[in-house]
Amino acid sequence: MNVLQRFAVGLALCASLLAFQLALAEPLVVHIVPAISDNSILPDAIRPDEPGPDTLRIVAAPDQFEPASFVIYANEPLDDLQVKVGELRDAQGKPLNRATIDIRVVKRWYQSRFGFGTDTFDPRMRFMVSELLLYDDDLVQVRGADNYLRLQTGEYRNISTPARNQGEMRVTPRIEEFPVKDAAELQPFSISKSSNKQLWLTVYVPPGAAAGNYTSEILLTRNGRQLAMLPLSLEVLPFELSKARIDYSFYYRGVLDKAWPEGSVSSEYKSEAQMLAELKNFAAHGVSNPVVYQPLNSGLLGRVLELRKQAGMDTERLLYLGVDMGPAVRRSKKAGQAYQEP
Repeated sequence: MNVLQRFAVGLALCASLLAFQLALAEPLVVHIVPAISDNSILPDAIRPDEPGPDTLRIVAAPDQFEPASFVIYANEPLDDLQVKVGELRDAQGKPLNRATIDIRVVKRWYQSRFGFGTDTFDPRMRFMVSELLLYDDDLVQVRGADNYLRLQTGEYRNISTPARNQGEMRVTPRIEEFPVKDAAELQPFSISKSSNKQLWLTVYVPPGAAAGNYTSEILLTRNGRQLAMLPLSLEVLPFELSKARIDYSFYYRGVLDKAWPEGSVSSEYKSEAQMLAELKNFAAHGVSNPVVYQPLNSGLLGRVLELRKQAGMDTERLLYLGVDMGPAVRRSKKAGQAYQEP
Protein backbone atom coordinates (compact mmCIF):
# COMPACT_ATOMS: atom_id res chain seq x y z
CA MET A 1 0.00 0.00 0.00
CA ASN A 2 1.54 3.31 -1.07
CA VAL A 3 1.34 6.65 0.75
CA LEU A 4 -1.67 7.90 -1.21
CA GLN A 5 -3.62 4.71 -0.54
CA ARG A 6 -2.85 4.91 3.18
CA PHE A 7 -3.93 8.54 3.23
CA ALA A 8 -7.21 7.67 1.48
CA VAL A 9 -7.92 4.86 3.96
CA GLY A 10 -7.16 7.12 6.90
CA LEU A 11 -9.40 9.85 5.50
CA ALA A 12 -12.26 7.39 5.06
CA LEU A 13 -11.86 6.16 8.65
CA CYS A 14 -11.87 9.73 9.95
CA ALA A 15 -15.02 10.53 7.99
CA SER A 16 -16.73 7.40 9.33
CA LEU A 17 -15.73 8.27 12.91
CA LEU A 18 -16.94 11.85 12.49
CA ALA A 19 -20.30 10.67 11.13
CA PHE A 20 -20.65 8.26 14.04
CA GLN A 21 -19.88 11.01 16.59
CA LEU A 22 -22.34 13.39 14.92
CA ALA A 23 -25.01 10.68 15.08
CA LEU A 24 -24.37 10.25 18.79
CA ALA A 25 -24.89 13.99 19.25
CA GLU A 26 -28.48 13.67 17.99
CA PRO A 27 -31.29 12.53 20.34
CA LEU A 28 -32.02 9.56 18.07
CA VAL A 29 -30.87 7.78 14.94
CA VAL A 30 -33.22 6.08 12.45
CA HIS A 31 -32.06 2.94 10.66
CA ILE A 32 -34.05 1.16 7.92
CA VAL A 33 -34.22 -2.64 8.29
CA PRO A 34 -35.73 -5.47 6.22
CA ALA A 35 -39.37 -6.07 7.12
CA ILE A 36 -38.97 -9.83 6.71
CA SER A 37 -35.98 -11.29 8.53
CA ASP A 38 -34.96 -14.30 10.60
CA ASN A 39 -33.26 -12.03 13.12
CA SER A 40 -35.16 -10.37 15.95
CA ILE A 41 -34.06 -6.84 16.79
CA LEU A 42 -33.97 -6.86 20.58
CA PRO A 43 -33.85 -3.81 22.90
CA ASP A 44 -30.09 -4.08 23.46
CA ALA A 45 -29.22 -4.42 19.76
CA ILE A 46 -26.22 -2.28 18.81
CA ARG A 47 -26.80 0.39 16.21
CA PRO A 48 -25.03 -0.46 12.93
CA ASP A 49 -21.99 1.70 12.14
CA GLU A 50 -23.03 2.09 8.52
CA PRO A 51 -25.76 4.71 7.96
CA GLY A 52 -27.77 2.56 5.52
CA PRO A 53 -30.50 3.82 3.14
CA ASP A 54 -31.92 7.27 3.80
CA THR A 55 -35.33 6.58 2.23
CA LEU A 56 -37.88 3.90 3.11
CA ARG A 57 -38.68 2.42 -0.31
CA ILE A 58 -41.68 0.20 -1.06
CA VAL A 59 -42.72 -1.43 -4.35
CA ALA A 60 -46.25 -2.81 -4.64
CA ALA A 61 -48.94 -3.69 -7.15
CA PRO A 62 -52.53 -2.41 -6.94
CA ASP A 63 -54.71 -4.23 -4.39
CA GLN A 64 -51.64 -5.35 -2.44
CA PHE A 65 -50.40 -4.93 1.12
CA GLU A 66 -46.65 -4.41 1.44
CA PRO A 67 -44.62 -4.06 4.68
CA ALA A 68 -41.59 -1.98 5.59
CA SER A 69 -39.73 -1.40 8.85
CA PHE A 70 -37.27 0.88 10.60
CA VAL A 71 -35.60 1.09 14.01
CA ILE A 72 -35.20 4.14 16.25
CA TYR A 73 -31.99 4.12 18.31
CA ALA A 74 -32.07 6.47 21.31
CA ASN A 75 -28.93 8.38 22.34
CA GLU A 76 -30.79 9.84 25.32
CA PRO A 77 -34.01 9.00 27.20
CA LEU A 78 -36.95 9.70 24.90
CA ASP A 79 -40.42 10.17 26.40
CA ASP A 80 -43.66 10.93 24.59
CA LEU A 81 -42.14 10.23 21.17
CA GLN A 82 -44.69 10.60 18.38
CA VAL A 83 -44.52 9.14 14.88
CA LYS A 84 -46.79 10.53 12.15
CA VAL A 85 -46.93 9.79 8.44
CA GLY A 86 -48.49 11.95 5.74
CA GLU A 87 -50.48 11.15 2.60
CA LEU A 88 -48.81 9.52 -0.37
CA ARG A 89 -48.74 11.95 -3.32
CA ASP A 90 -47.43 11.82 -6.87
CA ALA A 91 -45.02 14.32 -8.46
CA GLN A 92 -47.90 16.73 -9.16
CA GLY A 93 -49.07 16.61 -5.55
CA LYS A 94 -52.13 14.47 -6.26
CA PRO A 95 -52.92 12.08 -3.38
CA LEU A 96 -53.13 8.33 -3.88
CA ASN A 97 -56.79 8.04 -2.90
CA ARG A 98 -57.91 5.10 -0.74
CA ALA A 99 -54.32 4.12 -0.02
CA THR A 100 -53.61 3.41 3.65
CA ILE A 101 -50.43 3.50 5.71
CA ASP A 102 -50.69 1.55 8.94
CA ILE A 103 -47.88 2.01 11.47
CA ARG A 104 -47.34 0.07 14.70
CA VAL A 105 -44.71 -0.72 17.29
CA VAL A 106 -43.03 -4.14 17.12
CA LYS A 107 -43.39 -5.31 20.73
CA ARG A 108 -40.70 -7.53 22.22
CA TRP A 109 -42.04 -10.01 24.75
CA TYR A 110 -41.29 -13.47 26.10
CA GLN A 111 -42.49 -16.71 24.57
CA SER A 112 -41.90 -20.33 25.61
CA ARG A 113 -39.87 -22.85 23.69
CA PHE A 114 -41.81 -25.87 22.51
CA GLY A 115 -40.65 -29.40 21.98
CA PHE A 116 -41.08 -32.98 23.13
CA GLY A 117 -40.60 -33.22 26.90
CA THR A 118 -40.37 -29.43 27.31
CA ASP A 119 -42.05 -27.82 30.31
CA THR A 120 -43.53 -24.71 28.71
CA PHE A 121 -44.13 -23.21 32.17
CA ASP A 122 -40.44 -23.39 33.10
CA PRO A 123 -39.14 -19.77 33.13
CA ARG A 124 -35.78 -21.04 31.87
CA MET A 125 -37.49 -22.01 28.62
CA ARG A 126 -38.56 -18.43 27.83
CA PHE A 127 -36.90 -16.29 25.20
CA MET A 128 -37.57 -12.78 23.95
CA VAL A 129 -38.92 -12.31 20.45
CA SER A 130 -40.03 -9.27 18.44
CA GLU A 131 -43.36 -10.26 16.91
CA LEU A 132 -46.36 -8.47 18.41
CA LEU A 133 -47.65 -5.45 16.47
CA LEU A 134 -49.33 -2.85 18.70
CA TYR A 135 -50.69 0.67 18.39
CA ASP A 136 -50.22 1.18 22.14
CA ASP A 137 -46.76 0.11 23.28
CA ASP A 138 -47.91 0.13 26.93
CA LEU A 139 -50.70 -2.39 26.30
CA VAL A 140 -48.11 -5.05 27.11
CA GLN A 141 -45.35 -4.54 29.65
CA VAL A 142 -42.39 -6.85 30.16
CA ARG A 143 -41.31 -7.13 33.79
CA GLY A 144 -38.33 -9.39 34.29
CA ALA A 145 -39.21 -12.47 32.25
CA ASP A 146 -42.98 -12.04 32.61
CA ASN A 147 -45.48 -10.41 30.26
CA TYR A 148 -48.22 -8.21 31.72
CA LEU A 149 -51.32 -7.22 29.73
CA ARG A 150 -53.34 -4.09 30.53
CA LEU A 151 -57.09 -4.55 30.81
CA GLN A 152 -59.57 -1.81 29.95
CA THR A 153 -59.92 -1.23 33.70
CA GLY A 154 -56.26 -0.12 33.77
CA GLU A 155 -55.18 -3.20 35.72
CA TYR A 156 -52.19 -5.19 34.46
CA ARG A 157 -52.43 -8.99 34.57
CA ASN A 158 -49.58 -11.49 34.37
CA ILE A 159 -50.17 -13.55 31.20
CA SER A 160 -46.94 -15.54 31.12
CA THR A 161 -48.13 -18.58 33.09
CA PRO A 162 -51.94 -18.38 33.16
CA ALA A 163 -52.58 -21.99 34.21
CA ARG A 164 -50.34 -21.58 37.26
CA ASN A 165 -51.40 -18.10 38.34
CA GLN A 166 -53.90 -19.00 40.99
CA GLY A 167 -56.87 -16.65 40.87
CA GLU A 168 -55.43 -14.44 38.12
CA MET A 169 -56.83 -15.82 34.88
CA ARG A 170 -57.89 -18.96 33.07
CA VAL A 171 -56.23 -20.36 30.00
CA THR A 172 -59.29 -19.40 27.92
CA PRO A 173 -60.90 -16.34 29.55
CA ARG A 174 -64.21 -14.93 28.38
CA ILE A 175 -64.42 -11.37 27.05
CA GLU A 176 -66.15 -10.06 30.19
CA GLU A 177 -63.51 -11.69 32.39
CA PHE A 178 -60.61 -10.26 30.46
CA PRO A 179 -61.59 -7.01 28.66
CA VAL A 180 -58.66 -5.88 26.55
CA LYS A 181 -58.41 -3.65 23.50
CA ASP A 182 -55.59 -1.99 21.60
CA ALA A 183 -55.75 1.68 20.58
CA ALA A 184 -57.14 2.67 17.16
CA GLU A 185 -53.90 4.36 16.03
CA LEU A 186 -50.26 4.60 17.03
CA GLN A 187 -49.79 6.17 20.47
CA PRO A 188 -46.76 8.11 21.80
CA PHE A 189 -44.11 5.85 23.31
CA SER A 190 -40.83 5.98 25.22
CA ILE A 191 -37.34 4.63 24.52
CA SER A 192 -34.67 4.40 27.22
CA LYS A 193 -31.14 5.64 26.53
CA SER A 194 -28.99 3.25 24.45
CA SER A 195 -32.05 1.18 23.62
CA ASN A 196 -34.21 1.05 20.51
CA LYS A 197 -37.72 0.59 19.20
CA GLN A 198 -38.74 -1.09 15.95
CA LEU A 199 -41.64 0.30 13.91
CA TRP A 200 -43.63 -1.61 11.28
CA LEU A 201 -45.46 -0.04 8.34
CA THR A 202 -48.02 -1.71 6.14
CA VAL A 203 -48.93 0.16 2.95
CA TYR A 204 -52.06 -0.79 1.05
CA VAL A 205 -52.32 0.17 -2.62
CA PRO A 206 -55.98 0.25 -3.73
CA PRO A 207 -57.27 -1.48 -6.87
CA GLY A 208 -56.98 0.66 -9.98
CA ALA A 209 -54.19 2.83 -8.56
CA ALA A 210 -52.25 4.63 -11.29
CA ALA A 211 -48.75 3.29 -11.84
CA GLY A 212 -45.95 5.60 -10.86
CA ASN A 213 -43.99 6.99 -7.93
CA TYR A 214 -45.52 8.46 -4.78
CA THR A 215 -43.82 10.03 -1.78
CA SER A 216 -44.57 10.95 1.81
CA GLU A 217 -42.73 11.76 5.03
CA ILE A 218 -42.55 10.02 8.41
CA LEU A 219 -42.05 12.62 11.14
CA LEU A 220 -40.64 11.84 14.60
CA THR A 221 -41.48 14.55 17.13
CA ARG A 222 -41.37 15.16 20.87
CA ASN A 223 -43.11 18.03 22.65
CA GLY A 224 -43.81 19.67 19.30
CA ARG A 225 -40.16 19.53 18.20
CA GLN A 226 -39.18 17.56 15.11
CA LEU A 227 -36.33 15.17 15.90
CA ALA A 228 -36.11 13.35 12.58
CA MET A 229 -37.78 12.96 9.20
CA LEU A 230 -37.71 9.75 7.19
CA PRO A 231 -38.69 10.01 3.50
CA LEU A 232 -41.13 7.36 2.28
CA SER A 233 -41.21 6.33 -1.39
CA LEU A 234 -43.77 4.06 -3.03
CA GLU A 235 -43.54 2.68 -6.57
CA VAL A 236 -46.89 1.39 -7.85
CA LEU A 237 -46.45 -1.27 -10.52
CA PRO A 238 -48.50 -1.14 -13.76
CA PHE A 239 -50.19 -4.51 -13.18
CA GLU A 240 -52.09 -6.49 -10.55
CA LEU A 241 -50.82 -9.76 -9.14
CA SER A 242 -52.55 -12.90 -10.39
CA LYS A 243 -54.14 -15.33 -7.99
CA ALA A 244 -51.60 -17.64 -6.32
CA ARG A 245 -51.36 -21.10 -7.87
CA ILE A 246 -50.72 -22.78 -4.53
CA ASP A 247 -52.54 -22.70 -1.20
CA TYR A 248 -51.02 -20.53 1.51
CA SER A 249 -52.15 -21.86 4.85
CA PHE A 250 -51.44 -22.33 8.54
CA TYR A 251 -53.11 -24.00 11.50
CA TYR A 252 -55.97 -21.72 12.57
CA ARG A 253 -57.48 -23.06 15.79
CA GLY A 254 -60.39 -20.65 16.02
CA VAL A 255 -63.86 -22.25 16.20
CA LEU A 256 -67.44 -21.17 16.80
CA ASP A 257 -69.18 -22.62 19.84
CA LYS A 258 -72.77 -22.10 20.98
CA ALA A 259 -71.55 -21.96 24.59
CA TRP A 260 -69.19 -19.09 23.69
CA PRO A 261 -71.29 -16.71 21.55
CA GLU A 262 -69.22 -13.66 22.58
CA GLY A 263 -65.94 -15.44 21.90
CA SER A 264 -62.88 -15.45 24.15
CA VAL A 265 -59.46 -13.88 24.58
CA SER A 266 -57.57 -16.85 23.19
CA SER A 267 -56.74 -18.77 20.03
CA GLU A 268 -59.75 -21.05 20.51
CA TYR A 269 -63.37 -19.90 20.86
CA LYS A 270 -64.40 -17.03 18.57
CA SER A 271 -67.46 -14.90 18.11
CA GLU A 272 -68.57 -14.50 14.50
CA ALA A 273 -67.24 -10.93 14.52
CA GLN A 274 -63.85 -12.10 15.82
CA MET A 275 -63.57 -14.90 13.29
CA LEU A 276 -64.59 -12.73 10.33
CA ALA A 277 -62.09 -10.02 11.29
CA GLU A 278 -59.29 -12.57 11.60
CA LEU A 279 -60.16 -14.29 8.32
CA LYS A 280 -60.21 -10.94 6.50
CA ASN A 281 -56.79 -10.15 7.94
CA PHE A 282 -55.45 -13.52 6.79
CA ALA A 283 -56.81 -13.02 3.28
CA ALA A 284 -55.35 -9.50 3.08
CA HIS A 285 -51.92 -10.90 3.85
CA GLY A 286 -52.03 -13.77 1.38
CA VAL A 287 -53.24 -16.65 3.56
CA SER A 288 -55.88 -18.01 1.21
CA ASN A 289 -56.80 -21.31 2.86
CA PRO A 290 -56.18 -21.63 6.62
CA VAL A 291 -56.92 -25.01 8.19
CA VAL A 292 -60.46 -25.45 9.56
CA TYR A 293 -60.77 -26.91 13.06
CA GLN A 294 -64.57 -26.54 13.36
CA PRO A 295 -66.00 -29.90 14.56
CA LEU A 296 -68.26 -31.58 12.07
CA ASN A 297 -70.87 -32.38 14.73
CA SER A 298 -71.03 -28.79 16.05
CA GLY A 299 -73.74 -27.74 13.61
CA LEU A 300 -71.70 -24.62 12.84
CA LEU A 301 -69.37 -25.78 10.07
CA GLY A 302 -71.65 -24.29 7.42
CA ARG A 303 -71.51 -20.91 9.16
CA VAL A 304 -67.70 -21.06 9.32
CA LEU A 305 -67.57 -21.76 5.58
CA GLU A 306 -69.89 -18.79 4.95
CA LEU A 307 -67.60 -16.51 6.99
CA ARG A 308 -64.61 -17.75 5.00
CA LYS A 309 -66.46 -16.91 1.79
CA GLN A 310 -67.27 -13.40 3.07
CA ALA A 311 -63.58 -12.90 3.88
CA GLY A 312 -62.53 -13.83 0.34
CA MET A 313 -61.07 -17.21 1.26
CA ASP A 314 -60.60 -20.13 -1.11
CA THR A 315 -63.87 -22.08 -1.47
CA GLU A 316 -62.66 -24.81 -3.83
CA ARG A 317 -60.43 -26.79 -1.47
CA LEU A 318 -60.86 -27.35 2.28
CA LEU A 319 -58.00 -28.20 4.61
CA TYR A 320 -59.89 -29.80 7.47
CA LEU A 321 -59.01 -31.00 10.95
CA GLY A 322 -62.50 -31.30 12.44
CA VAL A 323 -62.96 -34.31 14.72
CA ASP A 324 -65.15 -37.38 14.15
CA MET A 325 -65.39 -36.94 10.41
CA GLY A 326 -64.33 -40.49 9.53
CA PRO A 327 -67.23 -42.45 11.09
CA ALA A 328 -69.87 -40.12 9.56
CA VAL A 329 -68.35 -40.39 6.10
CA ARG A 330 -68.08 -44.17 6.34
CA ARG A 331 -71.72 -44.44 7.42
CA SER A 332 -72.88 -42.27 4.51
CA LYS A 333 -70.83 -44.30 2.03
CA LYS A 334 -72.26 -47.53 3.42
CA ALA A 335 -75.75 -46.16 2.91
CA GLY A 336 -74.82 -45.07 -0.62
CA GLN A 337 -75.53 -41.40 0.09
CA ALA A 338 -73.51 -38.22 0.03
CA TYR A 339 -72.77 -36.99 3.54
CA GLN A 340 -74.95 -34.10 4.71
CA GLU A 341 -73.93 -31.81 7.57
CA PRO A 342 -76.27 -32.31 10.59
